Amino acid sequence: NLHSPPPSVPVSPSVPVSPSAPALAPEAPRAAPVPAVRPAPPARVKTLALANRTIRLDERLRAFPSNFTSVATARGTAAYVLMGEVDAMPYMRERVEKAGARLVSFLPKNGLLVEADAGALEKLAADVLFAGAWPLEPADKIQRGLPAAGDTNRVPVAVFALAAGDVPVVRAALGAAGAGKPSAGTSVSRRIDAWADGPCVRTLAARADVLWIERRDVP
Repeated sequence: NLHSPPPSVPVSPSVPVSPSAPALAPEAPRAAPVPAVRPAPPARVKTLALANRTIRLDERLRAFPSNFTSVATARGTAAYVLMGEVDAMPYMRERVEKAGARLVSFLPKNGLLVEADAGALEKLAADVLFAGAWPLEPADKIQRGLPAAGDTNRVPVAVFALAAGDVPVVRAALGAAGAGKPSAGTSVSRRIDAWADGPCVRTLAARADVLWIERRDVP
């Protein structure tokens, strides 16, 4: 039929758009995410317990005195507390002796008590096996419970010399400080028994050749 309308061409249905709909703007570039700032973890501390105090040291640090102590024995030595980077082990004796120092005793659990001169202390400071060194102070040498500084009442004490050769010198110092009945002492135990009051105990503890003072039992 020549008068029939031409067939319609199928087309996709159009999606009606509201005239009030906003135009779509291109997406703005996104900024890089900022990482959260985490607080630094608390510093871990190494500790070394003595009879009358506890030494604490940040594990990231090392602590060695810049100057040798002014109080020394006749040999030019002094007692120092040495802190290890790890627990104290028997092999550390060799390292101490190699530096020219003498190991007096091990201290639980990461400490060593050594006798050293200025040169040996400098070598120990250069050894990465050790974290720090502190001079043994007079207060470190006095057992708790001994007479106070101003107490003039005598009590029985045992005084231990730093080295065997110091026994005669310490015995003489006991007599000079007013101690009563000092024993002869022995080079093996390095112990001298006496009767001492508070001022005498402090005088002895201030000496570099004295290691420890404690109360002794009297039968």
